[in-house]
Amino acid sequence: MWRQASMNSGKRINKILAVLLLCGTLYTFVFLSSDEPTTTRNEATNFCLAPSPLLTGSTNVNFEDGSGRTNWPPTFDEINQDNLHLQAGGFYPGPSTCTPKATVAIIIPYRDRDVHLRFQLHYLLGILFRQQTRHVIIVAEQEGLDIFNKGQLMNTAFNYVMKELMLEVDCVFFHDVDSISEDDRTLYECRGNNEVVHLSHRMDKFNYRFCCGVTVGGVLGMLPAQFAKVNGFSNIYSGWGGEDDDMNARLTKLGGYKIYRPVDEYNRYAMVHHKRDADNPNNDYGRRLYLKWKQRQPNDGLNSLETQVTSVVKHPTHTRLYIQTKHINVDDWLGEEQPDIINQG
Repeated sequence: MWRQASMNSGKRINKILAVLLLCGTLYTFVFLSSDEPTTTRNEATNFCLAPSPLLTGSTNVNFEDGSGRTNWPPTFDEINQDNLHLQAGGFYPGPSTCTPKATVAIIIPYRDRDVHLRFQLHYLLGILFRQQTRHVIIVAEQEGLDIFNKGQLMNTAFNYVMKELMLEVDCVFFHDVDSISEDDRTLYECRGNNEVVHLSHRMDKFNYRFCCGVTVGGVLGMLPAQFAKVNGFSNIYSGWGGEDDDMNARLTKLGGYKIYRPVDEYNRYAMVHHKRDADNPNNDYGRRLYLKWKQRQPNDGLNSLETQVTSVVKHPTHTRLYIQTKHINVDDWLGEEQPDIINQG
């Protein structure tokens, strides 16, 4: 009898050891063999707070002097030193204490606006940091002597962000270099599938009133899928005027998107004072070209882009794309239409 009891006891011990071994194997498989990084915090519940606790309100935009700073606007080296939290190419992964809800790309079309770009980077980088936004800034610089073409530059930079940048971008803002936000509570964030965001509808130039033929110019944000759906910007408009009106029609009439414009009193932008560039004159065909936006749209945009990125330079505060644009013969698109004058002033 004792021998039988001993055998039964041994069987029970073997069963217990087998269970313990199985549990240990499962633990090793689940926790030690997982490809996901282990963490002591729950990422799903540790998103950065909205609004960010770092916001200070007014950015105190000042184009005249730097309140005692030797250089105003700050030099690029000084801006680099003020933003040591950035990685190469102007990428900010977000705070170490929380997880940003989205990744934003800021695209700035640019040529020969050194002072304006320094003002923009000085203010914008501070705003994005205080908003706790994961972001990257792309400066799309046009090379050569051809007339400035914002549409081609912005389309090219968008393609770079989507195809070359190893980053999943949730929201893209197209940002004039001379439009400066006056308050960090004006958020650089998209609003979902049915709306695009126009932040700069109140400019000091127009006494902070939405007026004077402005549609979606200045600072415009949208989801990448929204931009792709309307085939991006037109490539045809060279010089000043027209491409924003064309994009407005694409977004509202083709895409069916609503234009969201923040209504709080602090949603304001200041424009860096400057004279009209000699290489960015008023175009004299914009209205006639715009009237044919619907016929052109299927074959004028991202799918017909013929620019060339000649080099990519990753600065500490931004990624600089040097772009050779494609010269466009507007007469091919106007046919026998006679030129018209729009957007003077």
